[in-house]
Amino acid sequence: MTTKTVPSPDFVTLRGRRFALTDFGGPGAPVLALHGHFGRGRMYAPLAAALAPEWRVVALDQRGHGLTGGGGPFTLDEYVADAAALLRELRLGPVPVVAHSTGAVGGYALAARHPDLVSALVVEDIGAVTDRPVVSHPVLDVSNWPTWAVDREKLRAAIESRGIPDASYFLDSAEPDPQTGGWRLLFEPSHMMASQQAMCGDFWDDWLGSSCPALLMRGEHSPLLPPGHAHEMADRRPNTRLREFAGCGHWIHDDAPRVRPRGPLVPERALARLQPRASPSPPPYVLGDVPPMPARRGGRRRSARAPPGLAPPARRNAARPNPSADRCGDGTGPGGRGRG
Repeated sequence: MTTKTVPSPDFVTLRGRRFALTDFGGPGAPVLALHGHFGRGRMYAPLAAALAPEWRVVALDQRGHGLTGGGGPFTLDEYVADAAALLRELRLGPVPVVAHSTGAVGGYALAARHPDLVSALVVEDIGAVTDRPVVSHPVLDVSNWPTWAVDREKLRAAIESRGIPDASYFLDSAEPDPQTGGWRLLFEPSHMMASQQAMCGDFWDDWLGSSCPALLMRGEHSPLLPPGHAHEMADRRPNTRLREFAGCGHWIHDDAPRVRPRGPLVPERALARLQPRASPSPPPYVLGDVPPMPARRGGRRRSARAPPGLAPPARRNAARPNPSADRCGDGTGPGGRGRG
């Protein structure tokens, strides 16, 4: 199996706005992928490779992100309405939704408000409450961040000079600027500040408003999903399973290939059948080996593996434990990568 090539983005008009989306294609059943703050749809290329050919990943560049045009408003209502409009435009519901950080707030709110569109949820490292006191530092101040530099490495250096130890995640949302020849961020810092502030809140009603099967993923060093809050979320919502990942931070999809989750993993036959069930301590399984992504700064590599619970049975191989720590720190304030 090879790493999946990132296709050119498609564009679709939803609710009067031009949206970009990355459809990784293939014959499989569709999965909607929603990124968090500062992200873009193409970040799901490793997941698309891991799930192919059984699943076809369709990833939206959410408003204010990536190649999607226009600004706000940046509210949960708007994010949910955008995702619902996309699924209806593409005639794809009901589908499993895989989402990270505040993108996952939109994902579980979509399931609550449009149950006909969502068959299962994978919620990566976000809570039902995203503000203080549950989250100590809910907003990363990017108001004075640079948005342009003469080349990619100078843009990295400028971002990291703001107290970010590894700017790689943010640079995934940077591209060459055809007008100046330099490199620019695809998001506007003022938009990200407005969106982060709008997405701070108590979303228990949306978390508890659906009952489709859900997998809640928490990184051991996550600054956004405290362990007690994660267990409360799993206890209060039916058909919800919690998996915690030792050594991981907020970006489990980056960190998980190198670590072993706490507790046994129960591979599901399909996302839509993701349900809690008793199991006699099965061995851990993950998706089969996939060639790693190109090395990141400092020799770090990203491998493409399906999150636990997503692996089709034909691709299971025994996981290898690895106690490596979260590579990026775990703070959303100085010294951390910030809120996704």
